[in-house]
Amino acid sequence: MQIRKIVLTAVVVFISVISVSYGADVAKIGIVDIQKVFDISNRGKAAISQFQEQGKKMSADLKEQESEITKLQRELERGAMVMSKAMRTEKQREINIKKYDLKLLKERYIANLKAREEKTLKEIKQELLVLIEKIGTRDGFLLILEKLETGVLYSPASIDLTDRVIKLYNSEFLRKSKRQK
Repeated sequence: MQIRKIVLTAVVVFISVISVSYGADVAKIGIVDIQKVFDISNRGKAAISQFQEQGKKMSADLKEQESEITKLQRELERGAMVMSKAMRTEKQREINIKKYDLKLLKERYIANLKAREEKTLKEIKQELLVLIEKIGTRDGFLLILEKLETGVLYSPASIDLTDRVIKLYNSEFLRKSKRQK
């Protein structure tokens, strides 16, 4: 009889502890769309604008080089009849060198732009991870996932933290911008 009471009491205590622990620990899970943050946030828009500006400058430089090559080709075509064979060969060699230089310049511009873009994206992701960690600790989240990279196919809007992250990131970006001025 005594053992039965102890076992029964132990079972009741165990069940109440389990039910209290399940009720107390509601798992808060959040989702953040990093690509959306990059596209919409002030920092992301500034980075995109900067990349576009650099791209325009590089494109203008390449077009200028291309027009110079076209000009040299026209000169060669016009004067081919009066030029000596050696002179034509030399002009053609000069054009080929310029074409090759243009190709190398274009490849260097693309690589340079890609490297800058990757560096900036990495910096932004690092900044976002710090902000997301702040939100996670402050608001008691158990888990915050990146929407696209984790393969989340569905999530209710109530757990999407993207807009909160954008708002916080914009305020951080504004604060940093004011400090730099």
